[in-house]
Amino acid sequence: MFKGYISHTIGYVRWIIHNQHTFLIPHLEQVPKMLREHVRNGQTLPAQNIEGEDLSVLPCNGKIPHHPVKGTTHGPLITILRKDRHKMLGEFEVAHANKPQTYIIKIYRYPRLIQKIKHLFRHTRTFHEFNTTYSAAMKGVPVEIPVACGGRKGLFASESYLIIKKIIHCHTMREYFKENFPPCEKRDVLRKFGTLARIIHDAGVKQDDFSLDNFLVYDNEAGRKRVILIDFERVSIQTRFLGEKHRVWYLAKLNRAKNYFTNAGRLRFLLSYTNGDRNYCKKLANQIEGITVSIEKKDARKFHKQCIRENRKFGVFKDNCFSGHYRKQYPPGAMIPVLNTIGETTLNVLYRNNFQILRFAGKPRGNYTQNRGQTPGIGSRESDASNQKPVSPPLIPLKAKFHPDTAIQAWMHANALFALRINVLIPLGVFKTRSSQLPKEGFLISRMPENSIPLNQYLDLHPDKDTIISALFRIAEQVSPFGIFTGDLGTQDILVQMNGNRLTCYLGNYASFHINRYTVQKNREINTDVIRQFLLIHVRDTP
Repeated sequence: MFKGYISHTIGYVRWIIHNQHTFLIPHLEQVPKMLREHVRNGQTLPAQNIEGEDLSVLPCNGKIPHHPVKGTTHGPLITILRKDRHKMLGEFEVAHANKPQTYIIKIYRYPRLIQKIKHLFRHTRTFHEFNTTYSAAMKGVPVEIPVACGGRKGLFASESYLIIKKIIHCHTMREYFKENFPPCEKRDVLRKFGTLARIIHDAGVKQDDFSLDNFLVYDNEAGRKRVILIDFERVSIQTRFLGEKHRVWYLAKLNRAKNYFTNAGRLRFLLSYTNGDRNYCKKLANQIEGITVSIEKKDARKFHKQCIRENRKFGVFKDNCFSGHYRKQYPPGAMIPVLNTIGETTLNVLYRNNFQILRFAGKPRGNYTQNRGQTPGIGSRESDASNQKPVSPPLIPLKAKFHPDTAIQAWMHANALFALRINVLIPLGVFKTRSSQLPKEGFLISRMPENSIPLNQYLDLHPDKDTIISALFRIAEQVSPFGIFTGDLGTQDILVQMNGNRLTCYLGNYASFHINRYTVQKNREINTDVIRQFLLIHVRDTP
């Protein structure tokens, strides 16, 4: 059925093994035993997440902490890189022809009865991933072919395995464009990336996780850059090429990472995707922009709910002094000590190192209670834009003291804004005091960009206002597809990052922005008016 593979049964596990890797057969017998020993010993490893990236893709830089599982004299030493209830990701090394070779192993477990029953009528997840990877390769898509796939025989499936050879010295596409590689090399990789995206869609491959994290860049044997598609866990393949609607949808999902590229780079990608057809490229670009906004608003609604639940991206924290929610990329161990340094204060906004801390205490004021549980644009519909002035009240006025319960609502709104990929501070966690020895307070902690200060401090230090004016209008243009600023926008609500001669503005007060369903043109008019009014009040020498 699979050209170049053989079928081999070892114990209770039936394997499909590539002809060139049959030397792994003596080691495969030990894999299930060692993994069962790992589970019995109760060894655990918290899931890691880097800037929202999918952890089913193994980073190639070796930065993820690992946990070794002892091998035997005949078996390899398996290093567990990630583990949750139903999936483990590990790696092991085997010497062959006097050369060490490293392999990635994915293990899926099916502990629940409903999962076992489902797999009576369909293939296991590892076989699906193996089959789709093989089928994509047969259609000419550059991929890394799996080395072996196996599953425990029996009436019910209990475990399944997938083994892939690890590519050394590689980067995900996201990592690659973060690094300082030569510009000419990046341009060449971007062209290859556009060509690969076209090949994938022409082959009928539907990758639900179509993102920069699912493409690898590495040097081939000839020393040239090669780009391949990885992670076929959520992939389906149709017999014909993808239609226009699906192409635009997947390219729009990829376009969410547009901050990594210049406009010229995005144009270079699309020209490569369209084989140099400029008319089709322009048409495609307009369609992609519209769909991207819809996808990002959908992401905002999803994150608004997910951030208060235990899942892959967010966690729940509780100790003797504090309880709350946090982003798993930033463990609470780095934030709780910061809270312990605050002491007694009446300030609502505090800065510690690169952290901004919003403090919530006392009774709620303003009209927040009437919006409680709803964020504008998320689960609620606003009144007609024509009847609304650009001075809509803030969700949580920073000038007032807040009740600790409102901190959770601020956290939900902050994560919704962060999901839009606009210039806002990264919400790290929200915590409430639970000790009787501490005052009842809530704290929303965010990470500030490097070299950034509040706008009111910047205006005091820099007499030249022309640069900051253009930066303010840039952020207004950036946020207009999604919503509007509140009319009482203040200098304490915006942070300024200084990077050489270029300034970038970030929204520090999440309550100063409302997501809505207005058109981009309507939002742009409102935001431009708000910024002009803001400049007249706070920057008096504005032309």
